[in-house]
Amino acid sequence: MAVGTSARATIAPSGSPEAIESTSFSAQTENSVMRADGNGVDIDVEDGFRSIRNRRNRYMIDRQVQKTRTFTGIQGTNTQDRAVQESMGRVVDRGYERLGTTDRAIITARRLLLQAVKQTQAGGDPPGVGARAGRLRARDGVGPRELRRLLARGFERETVLELVRVAAEE
Repeated sequence: MAVGTSARATIAPSGSPEAIESTSFSAQTENSVMRADGNGVDIDVEDGFRSIRNRRNRYMIDRQVQKTRTFTGIQGTNTQDRAVQESMGRVVDRGYERLGTTDRAIITARRLLLQAVKQTQAGGDPPGVGARAGRLRARDGVGPRELRRLLARGFERETVLELVRVAAEE
């Protein structure tokens, strides 16, 4: 068959490929990329295009592979992600949590999300939408707060200034 012509793949009822009679170059390339990616063919056409590896069959965990090669024992990155998402259980009411000072990032993220919800409910745009958001840029460096903290922790002024100089060069 000439390169670029279409062909049909034979899929077994279980969903695993039994044989590929002939395929175009692009189909072969796509298939090899999927397999190299670790995802492979994981769709059962006759079962409503559901995943072959699923919760009902415990994602076909291979315990020997789990012991010797991978942490999960589950073939394919997509299947591993799906297993984690589907096995998380029910959503927990976080209202009774007692967050501490080390949970500052969680506290800040939740406050920002609540603020965005309230702002949107009041008819405004949530943060990150609008003309101002397009002008924001990520920045890596040492700011005034960090400098004060370093000095307060006992770092010498010359060391702190050297850190600032190095950060500015990057």
